[in-house]
Amino acid sequence: MSSLGGNSGFSEYVIDVPAKINLWLQIVDRRADGYHNLWTLMVPVSVFDRMIIRFVGGGSIALHCNHPDVPEDSRNLVWKAVSVYKDRTGWPDGGVTVNIEKNIPVGAGLGGGSSNAGGILRLFNLINPSPLSEAELVNVAKRVGADVPFFLRCRPALAEGIGDRLTYVKGVPQYFLVLVKPPFAISTKAAYRSLELTKKGNFISLNEVLDSNVDLSSILKNDLEGYALSKYPVLVEIKRWLVEQGALASLVTGSGPTVFGIFEGRGRAERVFEAARSKWDRGFWLRLAEVLSDPGWPFSEV
Repeated sequence: MSSLGGNSGFSEYVIDVPAKINLWLQIVDRRADGYHNLWTLMVPVSVFDRMIIRFVGGGSIALHCNHPDVPEDSRNLVWKAVSVYKDRTGWPDGGVTVNIEKNIPVGAGLGGGSSNAGGILRLFNLINPSPLSEAELVNVAKRVGADVPFFLRCRPALAEGIGDRLTYVKGVPQYFLVLVKPPFAISTKAAYRSLELTKKGNFISLNEVLDSNVDLSSILKNDLEGYALSKYPVLVEIKRWLVEQGALASLVTGSGPTVFGIFEGRGRAERVFEAARSKWDRGFWLRLAEVLSDPGWPFSEV
């Protein structure tokens, strides 16, 4: 990992940006603008996309990705992030080419697109000779997407509002995870439309999840999970199987369809991951990962 400042003099950078999971996700209410206010604990996990950023002549944005379902035009959040940052700062004054090597699955509830966008905004601001303040950078990130501010720092955080008001937290255990994504995507809009906002209060506290004696299965909740489980029974089966294999708890992350199981020890998680590879093989995406309590900022210059 390198520490960069403005005027670094390099024309190419390689950055690795992590996925995220929601250790809980509760919907507070529906806003007048149609969005929903959230109460969620987001944590980065050790599944990374790699981006190679080159500064070139001209003023255009060129985007390439090795995943066929990722758009390579203005629909991509990286494209939007570059465009919004240039509009706000006038930097860079040349062109930018971005190659994205996807390891975070698309449409999985793991935040891959937002992670890519947050990563490039952080990089730009580190090497810009006249960088934005942290507050200004967060405002730029909000314009790109609700989850993008989280990926500016990639640290465990309580997210409120539409997910853009962050309070960084320490003490999140370094859980080991088995991630299982079936071969389909779930519409986030459909999941939100399915909500019945009848709940009053009863929101999870941070102290509960940090208490080593607490029963995680009683705390980890996702208000969007009900839609996913009712529409795709295989997700119910995956959750049940992970708990039967010794997971402390299991949950759908975001709007899904990725399911994660939490394990205290690496050895147990590794054994369950190997068993999962045998059971969930045809078209499923599977990863052994861990919570990154303080991942730093892993990038290098070329």
